[in-house]
Amino acid sequence: MYLDKICLLGLLIALFFIYILVVLKKKNIDFGYRTIIAMFLGIILGAIFPQKMEYVYPIGKIYIGFITAMVIPLLFISVVSSIIHLKDISRLKNIGLKAVFWLTLNTILASILALIICLLTNIGQNITINVTEDYVAREVPNITEVIIDLFPQNIFVDAYNNKIVSIITFSILIGISILYVNNKIKDFILDCQAIINKAISILVEFTPYAVLSLIATSVANNSIDKLLPLISVLIISYIICIVHLFGINSILLLICGKINPKYFFKKMFTALTTAFTSQSSVATLPITIKCLDNMGVDKSVYSFTAPLGTTMGMPACAGIWPVVLAVVCINSLNIEYSISQYILLIIITGIVSIGTVGVPGTSTITTTAIFTAMGLPLDVIVITTPISMVVDMIRTATNVAGAGVSSIMVAKSENKLNLQKYKS
Repeated sequence: MYLDKICLLGLLIALFFIYILVVLKKKNIDFGYRTIIAMFLGIILGAIFPQKMEYVYPIGKIYIGFITAMVIPLLFISVVSSIIHLKDISRLKNIGLKAVFWLTLNTILASILALIICLLTNIGQNITINVTEDYVAREVPNITEVIIDLFPQNIFVDAYNNKIVSIITFSILIGISILYVNNKIKDFILDCQAIINKAISILVEFTPYAVLSLIATSVANNSIDKLLPLISVLIISYIICIVHLFGINSILLLICGKINPKYFFKKMFTALTTAFTSQSSVATLPITIKCLDNMGVDKSVYSFTAPLGTTMGMPACAGIWPVVLAVVCINSLNIEYSISQYILLIIITGIVSIGTVGVPGTSTITTTAIFTAMGLPLDVIVITTPISMVVDMIRTATNVAGAGVSSIMVAKSENKLNLQKYKS
């Protein structure tokens, strides 16, 4: 078996950095600070060893694998247990409708913000779009296919494919059925939930080491020569996502929720970091749920809003990214666009964010759907591929924050938010 000496050296340095993080933990350094330190160590490691993180990547990949493996059992148990605690099943409808409202609103606000910043910066004017002959656009499913996929067909296949919404509907059916059965099953469900929660707590402790690995790999695999032609799109995308993540969400919490947003970001930090490094809202779901629980959000709320937020709404993937690419396309090709067409663009992003629930490859499929609806050429999707993965880091963090804020807003309106725990 051939061993790359440079890759091996990179692994040894990574293990040394992990040792430093272990020492910091023993000295009771705050978990958040250790995660931030891990991010900087990962950046340093990836910059020193470009394209040589082959032996370091498995550390983060194994962590993501474990976290992802917990998603379906956690989702099933959480939904079922929340239902068996409900005294009034009709409240499920209220929670569901409010979750859809806040998730969709978050996406529409994100798309408006993206449009304003993109128009002010004239993004795309210096970018040349060449038609790609061999490009095959992702097929946008029709509405009947999307509706069918919202419901379970083969629960094991759905679980394997992480079809979150179909798992939720299946779990709701099982939860309601358990209400009519004896208490022994209820006790069993609660015991299972305690076991899964403990497993997630154990996994969370490994987050800094996974962050080190994933950040190092991302930095090492994305050379500057690939990013340079589209650096303006990358920077503006990050700016928009950051403004929405910390700005728009803070305004929603402060004005609509009448709660201090600083506690939200402090307690949501682990989930945001995991989302940033894993680039997967689904893989981050167990961490998101744990963070919301620590904020005082009732289980009956976050059991629905957090999972739904992994496939619906998603302000960055369904709002910011498609709008950014649309404006890039419009400006680079000098397409005449009226105010009414821009308004239509915003409306379509909101519709698409609901209409592509459960469809894999969210950012690509939503962008394809919006471009098709607006009659824009799809080539820009291929051209921006080199920066898509880098942008996906902040996109995922923004999506997870949106799901978290929506959970808080629903909980507040349902009097299911423990404000004392939220501020603790």
